[in-house]
Amino acid sequence: MRVGTVAVLLAAGGSTRMGSPKQLILQGGKTLIAGTTEKLLAAGVEQVIVVLGAIHAGIPDMLENLAVKIVLNPDWAEGISSSIRVGVRLATGSGASHILLALVDQPYVNRQHYESLLAASGAFPMKIVAAAYARTTGAPAIFPAHCFERLCQLSGDRGANGFIKQQSSDLIPVNMPEAEWDWDTPEDIVR
Repeated sequence: MRVGTVAVLLAAGGSTRMGSPKQLILQGGKTLIAGTTEKLLAAGVEQVIVVLGAIHAGIPDMLENLAVKIVLNPDWAEGISSSIRVGVRLATGSGASHILLALVDQPYVNRQHYESLLAASGAFPMKIVAAAYARTTGAPAIFPAHCFERLCQLSGDRGANGFIKQQSSDLIPVNMPEAEWDWDTPEDIVR
């Protein structure tokens, strides 16, 4: 049974450049992980799968009042591709027709941005829909079911950007300059 778009929130990294868990950084009185999960749910995805790894103690408690599935990626140290594989496999098992890959460290991506991606995906259901920023396209991005197998073949510490670039003829870019800003270091937060 197809359930529509399932969001996979990638939050398994070790935050080594940040020096502390970026999933737990407060923005507007909420942790990045709770705030991003709430934005995704408010945008209208069918379900949110949160992929945890290096930092997982206490996070399920922060999300207990939200309708999410939490999955632990034991191979998180391999890089983001391992988290994508874990999330995509779980979403596929849930019957997802589309998967929205979202990053926990893009604090300026809001509910309206996710809604814009969902609207574009609804209009072009067989296309990849990705945020366009800083002369590139990338996460957050929505992938139709025919991409799931290829996403499960990603390896190393690379996200889906390379795959997105290879699919340029099947790509719908959505202007989203706010997606350029991610929080990887304390200096990023100060900026």
